[in-house]
Amino acid sequence: MKITKDMAILEVLKEYPEARDVFVKHNLGCSDCLGANSEKIKDVAQSHDIDLDELVSDLNDLVD
Repeated sequence: MKITKDMAILEVLKEYPEARDVFVKHNLGCSDCLGANSEKIKDVAQSHDIDLDELVSDLNDLVD
């Protein structure tokens, strides 16, 4: 399964628990955040001023 910018953080973490390391690398404590249940990757990246393409690329590199 390819990770996309429209996926919810929790959806990614359920499928790939190791993705937590990528979120942490990008200074996101998403696994501990209440918003992880519903916030999409694109929304989190925007609200935290993180390069969306780089984040999604790093997540997909992890799961490939």
